[in-house]
Amino acid sequence: MPSGDIDFEAMKRNLAANVARLRARRRWSQQQAADAAELDLKHLQKVEYGALNPSLRTLVRLAQAFDTTVGKLLAPTSAVPPMRRVGRPAKT
Repeated sequence: MPSGDIDFEAMKRNLAANVARLRARRRWSQQQAADAAELDLKHLQKVEYGALNPSLRTLVRLAQAFDTTVGKLLAPTSAVPPMRRVGRPAKT
């Protein structure tokens, strides 16, 4: 990757880890976090699992719900989880 490129996949993983960490710190369920951010539960789950490219609106809502900034939500963390698939497993 050229030095000026942005690693969007890493940013999604950072976001996922930070949302999960902030939610756990508050001892919120995913539903409680979704309600606080005015998001659908499935939408929040996809963000937390790194399976979604969230909109600016979603990022701002999450930042407000967790009383932080969008920049901090996207900041690197040492607790970056592996990306997980969301939904039902494919039929074989």
